[in-house]
Amino acid sequence: MKYCIALLFCLWVSIPTYGHTATYPLSATVEGRVITPTLIASKGTLSTFTISISDSPSFTTNPLATFPGLPESTLTKPADSSGKVTWQLTMPYANTVYYARVTEKVVGPTVAQIASDTITATTAQEQLFYAPLTSTPGDTGIITITGKIDTGKHPDFSAFSITGYISDLNTFPSENTKQVSLSKGIATDGSYTWLLNALTPNKKYFFKQVILSPSKATATDIVPFTADKGLMPEGSTVASDDYNLRSYRLLAPFPKFSVFLDPDLCAEQRAEGKTGQICDINEFLNYILKLLVAITAVFLIVKIILVGIKYMITDIANVKASAKSELMGAVTGLLVALTSYLILNTINPKLVDNSVGLGNVNVGVE
Repeated sequence: MKYCIALLFCLWVSIPTYGHTATYPLSATVEGRVITPTLIASKGTLSTFTISISDSPSFTTNPLATFPGLPESTLTKPADSSGKVTWQLTMPYANTVYYARVTEKVVGPTVAQIASDTITATTAQEQLFYAPLTSTPGDTGIITITGKIDTGKHPDFSAFSITGYISDLNTFPSENTKQVSLSKGIATDGSYTWLLNALTPNKKYFFKQVILSPSKATATDIVPFTADKGLMPEGSTVASDDYNLRSYRLLAPFPKFSVFLDPDLCAEQRAEGKTGQICDINEFLNYILKLLVAITAVFLIVKIILVGIKYMITDIANVKASAKSELMGAVTGLLVALTSYLILNTINPKLVDNSVGLGNVNVGVE
């Protein structure tokens, strides 16, 4: 009898570890904020598996503890008949890296064993639904900017954080940016407003709104505006009319030069990182110089081709000598045109930048 009991005990101890290994590969798929970790254990194993998930690689924090209704950060389940173990976890934050690992506990007196290495899974950036910003110019230097969250798509809209920033540069450097708060918070219909004042009339500013949802999904919009004309989104009729009002389009455009900008518009374009504008006499002279060098080079190349043909097809000595002389003159002229510009630009680029300036001239009658 004692031998039978001892044999049964040995079988009971050995069953859990039969055909299984101490480490199983863990993988995870992500859809939105839902992370689905999965591992395949040995078929028919009697172990149970506990998953731990955290936003800290050291697993010192529980990101789900403060979110009622969501699963705990540690969940235990046995493998199914195929050995597959899977969890489906809805995480609280979008665009966030989470860490997961699984611990296996064998049925019986065997101690718990780590069954996987730590893996990472990043939740996707969620799309926020909201209406484009609108504006209402008020008195001199005052404008109201309004936005609206889609309350149907976001029932938790009242918990959103919305911040506005104003700057005269679209890069919003910290030393040149002012943060502005909402006038009255988010209304019951999802609308919100900013009241901006003390603005300089006719000066171009940039407004940026940053929307942050409770799940840490973010959205950012940057729109130029003036206090008297309101918001001027890129490509809008208002922006196009403002551009046309402060620029002159040439009736017969030159290559790569068809619009002459007012100095203030040119300064705005350059502040936005756009290049290639011609705004004053210096840049116009620089453009003409480069254009003349290009035209000269093309003319001399054509002449070299024509004179070369003339030199090859004639047998008359004086014509051949004349063609040779013309050919040498054209080649010399081409080299002079190109090397003169190249040498000056190499010595000092300002030598070909036409730094001659024409300042404002005030004329008065006494």
